Amino acid sequence: MGQILGQDIIATPSHSAGIITLPASLLLLGGRQYRTSTLTRTISTDVTMVANTLYFVYAQLVTGVPVLRISASVPSTYKISNPTASLVTAFYANGLASVSFGSFVNISGVPRSLEIQQEPLTLRGSGSNPTKPAHSVDYAQWERDGADMIYKYGFQAAAASSGGAGVSLWDIPTNFIIDFSRINNVGTANFTSDQIGTGRWGNATIAYDGFMYCATTTQLAMGAWQTGSASQINWNTGPTIVVSTSAFYGGFNVILPITGWNKTPLKDL
Repeated sequence: MGQILGQDIIATPSHSAGIITLPASLLLLGGRQYRTSTLTRTISTDVTMVANTLYFVYAQLVTGVPVLRISASVPSTYKISNPTASLVTAFYANGLASVSFGSFVNISGVPRSLEIQQEPLTLRGSGSNPTKPAHSVDYAQWERDGADMIYKYGFQAAAASSGGAGVSLWDIPTNFIIDFSRINNVGTANFTSDQIGTGRWGNATIAYDGFMYCATTTQLAMGAWQTGSASQINWNTGPTIVVSTSAFYGGFNVILPITGWNKTPLKDL
């Protein structure tokens, strides 16, 4: 009669200064169960991180000893050449200029992460870009919730912007493709059919509560509730809804369906 193996017990991983640490765990590796000591791995030893990319952390046997290894390959691919490997955690890189660790994402159940920081956004207009003024708040971040990205942006200017014309635009984080089969239209501004989130943009005189929509395949725009579904937040041209005439503030919260994402647990990929 064969040995009865217990269920794997994967301890809670942690990250610090580019190093992944897995505390002592009970892991099935190559058909045998191991009680491991604390395992660590420097991320840069195995991969050069690319912005907003998902990485998998595996425990596997090397010369009969459990170790950690990091790869961008999903389990079904990685285990072909590494048959003793077991997925123990996964994480996303962030979108900062100097790319680093972003957030762990769970491998069992619907994949979810914490907030992942991005570079402050360039303020854009469909006609010309404004000059970003002095500011006290300027942040962008996203998090994963199954098949969707929750994307947030916030800005607080300390002075008026200069220049800028046309519809105000905000870039979608790099290395993502929106699943437009789950979004009605691109380039239209109808809050009853095209809304993917909400926002607010204004200055000390007046503020506009708005709805977010996809202006292009890589950029978001904001429409304003007050003057109808076709009215858009602009810089210095278009309707009367302009934002660069004085110190302004704003932000948004949108939900974007991402191509290639689903609710399948990462350990089953």
